[in-house]
Amino acid sequence: MAWSPAGSGRPRVAICIPTKDKVSIDWSFAFAHLVQSAGVELGLFHRGHFEIDYARNDLVDDSLRNKFTHTFFLDSDIYPYQWGFDKEQNTVTAPFHDVIPWLLQFEYPIVSGLYWTKPGRSNLAVLRDDAFTLDNVIIDLKEAIGRWLYVDAVAIGFCLIDNRVFDKVPYPWFHYFRSPRKPDGGFDELSEDYYFFRKATQAGFPVLALGQAIALHEGRVFHTWGGDARAALPMP
Repeated sequence: MAWSPAGSGRPRVAICIPTKDKVSIDWSFAFAHLVQSAGVELGLFHRGHFEIDYARNDLVDDSLRNKFTHTFFLDSDIYPYQWGFDKEQNTVTAPFHDVIPWLLQFEYPIVSGLYWTKPGRSNLAVLRDDAFTLDNVIIDLKEAIGRWLYVDAVAIGFCLIDNRVFDKVPYPWFHYFRSPRKPDGGFDELSEDYYFFRKATQAGFPVLALGQAIALHEGRVFHTWGGDARAALPMP
């Protein structure tokens, strides 16, 4: 879609972190490098609300109220990494400290990196009409790594959003829905990020998923496209 840069001034990015507990020392070092390498004006916001949709809505409010041009959602267990090849064409990764200016250069409404969610599923999805979270089409990360592609939705833990999107998507931007338990013990669930992206897609904003920006997800077995997980994606 046609999209012009956000005004004539330099970008101002609000880093928005929903938190439930303390963060690890490894994440803290990775975050410090990310901030140091940003090269643009930053605001740092975190919310510890027990409801994740409330936390994300409040964080967007913080970003808009303080007149930032972009909101960068970074979950407190995500480590940005950069994917590529070495001279022998072996797959390599490295900490992606300057990921914020790299994402900004695309001047696209919503851009996201890739990662595996804690249940071991890709964070990329194509949405079905009125489907709940687990009923949508999940895109295999092995097909996305190293590529650029447009998707309907992402798990939003590593995502940069131009704040003008929030002017076009009606409030509440985020809402978590879970049905009463069914007789078989199951339930329907619509995660807060899929709720947002369903409305964003309807407003004409697909997500540009960037396969050079991958991430480690702390607290789970790391999935990779082959080989030993920790050899392919070393911990910081």
